[in-house]
Amino acid sequence: MTVVGLLAIGLLAFFYFTKERHFLWDVETKFLADDDEPFGSELFDKMAEATLPNGYRVYDGDFEKLLDSHERCALLLLYMDLSDVKAYYEALEQFVEKGNKVMLVCGSQWATTAIGTPFQSEVSWSRYSFELDDLEKVIKGETEPETVMMMSDLEDKMLVPDGLIGSLYSMPEGAKLTSVSMDSSTPEYMREKPSIDNTNVKIYSDDEKKVEYATAVAVEDDEEEEADYAVEEYDGGNAKNNIYHALSYEIKAGKGTAYVVATPLLFTNYGVLDKNISRYLGYQMGQLADLPVVRVTERSLTEYNYAHGAWRPRNSSDSREPSPLSHLLKYPPLQWALYTMLCAALIFMLFTARHRQRVIPVMEKPVNRNMEFVRLLGTIYYRRHDNHDLFLKKYIYFKEELRRKQMIDLEDERMQEGNARMLALRTNTEEEDMAKTLELLRAVAEADELGNEQLQECIQKIDDILARL
Repeated sequence: MTVVGLLAIGLLAFFYFTKERHFLWDVETKFLADDDEPFGSELFDKMAEATLPNGYRVYDGDFEKLLDSHERCALLLLYMDLSDVKAYYEALEQFVEKGNKVMLVCGSQWATTAIGTPFQSEVSWSRYSFELDDLEKVIKGETEPETVMMMSDLEDKMLVPDGLIGSLYSMPEGAKLTSVSMDSSTPEYMREKPSIDNTNVKIYSDDEKKVEYATAVAVEDDEEEEADYAVEEYDGGNAKNNIYHALSYEIKAGKGTAYVVATPLLFTNYGVLDKNISRYLGYQMGQLADLPVVRVTERSLTEYNYAHGAWRPRNSSDSREPSPLSHLLKYPPLQWALYTMLCAALIFMLFTARHRQRVIPVMEKPVNRNMEFVRLLGTIYYRRHDNHDLFLKKYIYFKEELRRKQMIDLEDERMQEGNARMLALRTNTEEEDMAKTLELLRAVAEADELGNEQLQECIQKIDDILARL
């Protein structure tokens, strides 16, 4: 059984270390700091920590305490979808107005919740749906990627797979567009300099404060023509003159600046390792580089919104860290490995669960030798009949007990009165009687001989004092 077990473990280790790595492309990523999957944040956090000049850290504590702190910093908020509330955006606005920066990188957001704040924008992932096959075709050159440009440097064009970027459909009044994307298949003669006017971004004024807007649509037919007023949502796909699609914007608020970015899947391990996306990350993170950057985990943001009235799913958990078992059950290969180990343990128990009762010999009751030892010592002292030596041993033991347990040193002649007073208080006796007892013990210790009755009297006094402590 031992040899078979060792061979099984060796084979499992061989297949584990030689098999090809299988990556999980989970678009519903939580941007965990210890996640080394393509859409995790382990490499992204290491890159940010090594390159940002004023520091970078990941915060997983109480988000409200971080907002109330007086430390100036730049917050990086990464999440795909969040059950948000109005208090969340209002708190972010107050944090920005104090002179801080906030970069909100999300995959889904409705403008209605953030009305009146710098984050009043509509972000959606509906324009694209991520497919691993489509990403593979872009990497192999079979399909054209999107061209991403920063408004600060239109000459630097970065090619990014279209399935990794979202859409910014609206932004508040006074916001400044910072990055756009364009289909690479668009002819050159149609590529004009991008601006807010030729993007699919609808600017909200403070008086509107609504997501949907009314527009008059003229419908022509072969037989009749009529005007019809309808309410339509801006999906950006039907506007023929919208060549560029907005990806991010910035807006001043008080003494600080707010940023909204619609490309969360670029702020991942895959984005750091891609040369085009890493340049885009350099542009975006460079806007925060003048302050210490703090990336707040999605767990902290979710708990903050739950505490301020956000809808909480029934299967949600308040624990700050996932359990090891839940992590194992999250991945199918680890599930099968766990089930295989459990089955092997069950089979091993069935084959080895035989009754192996050994013969138990009759054990005699242990003999107590303590009394014999005491009698032996008593006999030795009786034969010697040295009362003074016996008293000295008892007296030394008495002084050591007082020094160790009561912190009273009877050897200190300067503290004789204080020692008598302290012992009297702790033994609830008269101070004068205690002083006479101690004086008697010292006198007997200095004497040369000691009678039987006097020995018994002194030992009785010592035992009485120890019993009262």
